[in-house]
Amino acid sequence: MKAAALRRLLRPYRLTPLTPIETRLLTLVCSGIELDSGERVFVKILNSGIAGVRRNFLREIDLLKALADWPGVPRLLVSATGPELVFHACESVDGKSFDALAQAPEGRDLAVIMHHTGLLACWVRDLHRLGIAHRDLSPNHVFVRRDGSLAVVDFGMAKSMLRLSPAERQLCEGYDLQAFGMILWEMICGRPLFPYRDPRLADVIQAEMVLIREAGLPLRVTTLLMACLSARSELLPEGIAANARFKTAEELAAALEPA
Repeated sequence: MKAAALRRLLRPYRLTPLTPIETRLLTLVCSGIELDSGERVFVKILNSGIAGVRRNFLREIDLLKALADWPGVPRLLVSATGPELVFHACESVDGKSFDALAQAPEGRDLAVIMHHTGLLACWVRDLHRLGIAHRDLSPNHVFVRRDGSLAVVDFGMAKSMLRLSPAERQLCEGYDLQAFGMILWEMICGRPLFPYRDPRLADVIQAEMVLIREAGLPLRVTTLLMACLSARSELLPEGIAANARFKTAEELAAALEPA
């Protein structure tokens, strides 16, 4: 979609898009300005006619509404679900993503990494307490704001677990646990390693677990990584063999409490 056409569609919502407009597989995304306040926003537009994709996008809007004013979730400003335009606009996050921090010298300090991921573990625990799993955590979806708090974006794969059986819920939560382990290890290594939500994930996790054992990390960190990466999840229902694995984000957050 060209910028002029998008400006026309967003004008009734008092928004104007800023270039560049990024074309993703199923969506368009761009920064924008709320015309009345001048506030910077992040705009995400559905760019697919596939029924299942539209359903997930509408579910994302519903979840953002349900999580209004909830810590760590960008504030939803406006949305539309009409025949011509399906989109939502949230406040722009002021901060650096985890993957950007991992490239910066100050972001490579293990104590700093453990502090930030400790905040993420508590955020995931609290989200699960609400009966919601994010299911798409990755270093570019988690931001450290200027005030030091976290913000997590992209709820396109998020899911309510309230009607799931205990076994289904564990697998749903388990992917967030695995993703946490992947994020932590990538931040320690300072580069992307894992194919998130990909059938190749099991082989990559097992290969990285060998490297984790040999990395010379503090025992507490090694144990934490292994317990996350070996969790049973939607992609790996049987999990990966390990001495211990986390079953819930409650266990994960407790393991990250100060010794």
